[in-house]
Amino acid sequence: MAKQVEILFKGMTRPAMLFGVPILPLISVLALISFVSVWTNIMYILVAIPIVLIMRFIVTFDDFMYSILFQSFKLKTPSLNKKYYGVKTFSSMEYRKMSNKVDYPILSILGLNSNPSFEKYIPYSSLLDDSLVLTKEYQLISSWEIKGIAFEVESEENQDSINKMLANIFSAFSSEPVSFYFHSARHDVDTHLKANYENKYLQEINDLYFKSFTAGSSKATNLYLTMIYNPFLNSTDKSKFLSLSSNKFQNELLNFMTKFKDYSNRLEANLSRFNARKLGVYQEYGKKYSTQLEFYNYLIGGKFLKTRALNAPLNEYLIGGLKNIQFAGDLVQLNYTTSDKKFAQIIEIKDYCSTTFSGILDTLMYLDVNYTITQSFTPLQRSKAKEKLKKQKKHFQASEDDSITQAEQFDIALDRLTNGDLAFGDYHFSITVFGNDLTEVKSNTNKVITNLQDVGLQVSLADLALPSTYFAQFPTNYALRPRVSLINNENFASLIALHNFPKGRENNNCWGEAVTVLKTPSKQPYYFNIHAEKSKNDFGDFTLGNFLVIGQSGGGKTAFLQFLNNQLLKFADKSTFPTNIPENLKKMTLVYLDKDYGAMANILSAGGRYITLQNGVPTGFNPFAIESNDNNKRSLQILMKILVTANGETLKTSEEKELTNAINFIMDYIPKEDRKYGISLLLENLTDDNSDDNSLKQRFSLWKKGAKYGWVFDNENDLLDFPDDINFYGIDGTEFLNDPDISAPLSFYILMRVTSLIDGRRFGLGIDEFWQWLDNQLIQDEVFNKLKTIRKENGFIGMASQSVEDVLKLKIARAIVEQTSTHIFFPNEKANEDDYVKGLSCTFEEYQIIKGFNPARYPFLVKRSKEVAIVNLDLSTLGKENISIISTGAVHTDKVSEIFSKEIPLEKKVNELRNYYKNI
Repeated sequence: MAKQVEILFKGMTRPAMLFGVPILPLISVLALISFVSVWTNIMYILVAIPIVLIMRFIVTFDDFMYSILFQSFKLKTPSLNKKYYGVKTFSSMEYRKMSNKVDYPILSILGLNSNPSFEKYIPYSSLLDDSLVLTKEYQLISSWEIKGIAFEVESEENQDSINKMLANIFSAFSSEPVSFYFHSARHDVDTHLKANYENKYLQEINDLYFKSFTAGSSKATNLYLTMIYNPFLNSTDKSKFLSLSSNKFQNELLNFMTKFKDYSNRLEANLSRFNARKLGVYQEYGKKYSTQLEFYNYLIGGKFLKTRALNAPLNEYLIGGLKNIQFAGDLVQLNYTTSDKKFAQIIEIKDYCSTTFSGILDTLMYLDVNYTITQSFTPLQRSKAKEKLKKQKKHFQASEDDSITQAEQFDIALDRLTNGDLAFGDYHFSITVFGNDLTEVKSNTNKVITNLQDVGLQVSLADLALPSTYFAQFPTNYALRPRVSLINNENFASLIALHNFPKGRENNNCWGEAVTVLKTPSKQPYYFNIHAEKSKNDFGDFTLGNFLVIGQSGGGKTAFLQFLNNQLLKFADKSTFPTNIPENLKKMTLVYLDKDYGAMANILSAGGRYITLQNGVPTGFNPFAIESNDNNKRSLQILMKILVTANGETLKTSEEKELTNAINFIMDYIPKEDRKYGISLLLENLTDDNSDDNSLKQRFSLWKKGAKYGWVFDNENDLLDFPDDINFYGIDGTEFLNDPDISAPLSFYILMRVTSLIDGRRFGLGIDEFWQWLDNQLIQDEVFNKLKTIRKENGFIGMASQSVEDVLKLKIARAIVEQTSTHIFFPNEKANEDDYVKGLSCTFEEYQIIKGFNPARYPFLVKRSKEVAIVNLDLSTLGKENISIISTGAVHTDKVSEIFSKEIPLEKKVNELRNYYKNI
């Protein structure tokens, strides 16, 4: 389904004209000529003809040329200023003229009082409350930061629906005395997370990874919407207000605030779908700061700076960190008090395209460019809009414009306006593009211009009215807007769209900071977490952390899982725990159930223990050598039941009772140190039914030492242990997972022992090709219960697989999908729609993205309850040898085993392995 488009009534985007000349300058010039003619010589009236023709010729260059010239004249600076600096310069400080009576020496040809300041163009006066600013013209403003809609994975139908909702918000305010400013601020962000590892390899991997986030490589796009309330219908109302007595003045101002808060509450309720947060005051170390003022400061200077909320005139201390602003031709130079500088150019829309659609400007967010987009919209009451449209229609007809389509659009617009389908308002647009030097800013500007032209917009660089265009970015500076056009609410909604990329959450997660940071196609960092978000601050709470990873071989799944394990291990650091956690629980254990030895080198390099099993070789497992408690006895009963029901047999009630009694006797009455060869011990406590060739005892005899499967569990001691001085364990299932006779009992026993570690410590269990480890109904039942309860025990289960089809065959497949807070999908060009949409609860759009991914770029899709993000894992800064360690090739496992079996320090083992991978 194609995106819905809205007509942009182009005939209304131009100034009203008569004889091809904008009406206001035309009338002004003709009035002046008439006045001179009347007072001098009536024949001078003939001069009007060539002057009008000249004026008409000038307009052929730009419909807004006279507005631009007027703005240029308004912000003209003294000649001495330009002579002194070489360019038009506005200082951040305003100085008063010194008295002539004081005999001070003249030190400069340019007196400080003659140096123009941009303070007069800062419209803000005072902070009335935590989120409400009063302007110098007694207008009230509040601003919201908006997370926006994750448009990359939204269907076009949903985008259209959301866009209609947004358009209706502005239409609902068309009869109110409010205006709106929208800003999209794309800027550099620092990307780094704290991580302190005891293991040198893990620390090096972490540090090398974050080197890929070089200065300027990560961008963020912040969206802001500002509402402005003008309580005065006209200048007379304002004069009356200013003439009120002090008490009445205060009371009336309180009335204005009450009215505006009603408007802002309405707006905020409507913006809830877009995740809006009102900017306001916050405290840090006992001092008050304001995110609202920080945003306004950014608009002034192009940098986000911490800004105090002071009891002082805002226009006097909001300077954006600037010493001065300089304008030369089409260039802006921002000179900061810190002696650094930044350059900018401003792009304006010279002529609009014929239609708009939701997210028409979205492609700008993929550019490696810093910019600020400013769009203002002042809705007109229906009667005023109707009157303006009719006048514009007459002037359009008088302008001799040949566009039949645009002429017809006036009737369409009037009809839809009358029916209440549309609202119209005054609109302006600019985009300030930044660069660190002249070459960069011009290159960045060209990228943006090309992008805008690709969507059908004709643009130009601001030059003559450059200062006005820059200062018009500040909310309420209506009079400084050089290009004001009439557009409708649907066009405005499409142009701002409120589209953005998910950011994840950097702090205040269940275990503190984000697990790691991932890159995105837009260069915006994505703070990846496995735990679900329940509140604004989940630190110390136990939220759901289970996750599911689906990806074909070669798509980067193994590398991601091991890198994720490494990043998770930073949470073993005691300083990352809440202070109220007992010291004995300030620890972490991570267990990874592997397949095909893919994690071997990484786990061993991280100081972990990696356990491999070989068919026919005693495992060192003795299930009866564990502690005797109710939970362990229950698990033993299930394990023994798996041993004797592997071929579909069932246990009679009498057999089940006999088995339970035998297990309880062994565990309760035989000391742990005497429970050697547990299966043999069990057989001694079972009676034999000679008349039944498939009796309970006969079936168990297969698992006795010396029998076919005696090597599996009938061992003298149990060597499977998990000491606290090791926090990373790997157990490989390659040798037994494909053997149906031993896979289920071994998988259950390993899971049983691993989950017994859960005691309130931070715990994670990762399972590769989990459907093979869970290929038994009794095991699935246990995992199903653990999926639901493990979050309460401060743990998580992460499950991964190449095969969606095999995953969905599990009886608990639906529960797995529901009980995992994060789903991660790697490329799969052979993806089946039913498997992904019906089986894994993906939307059709998500399924298409997964199927259409280019595997060469190692992208993947992260799906969480509140967001869906397209990301990729860039491990290029780790080097070939470290990447090879993270994802071990099966052909290298013998060499890895050889190196790590040596009696040398761990660091030397890791270095030897790195050298091995460097040289192959």
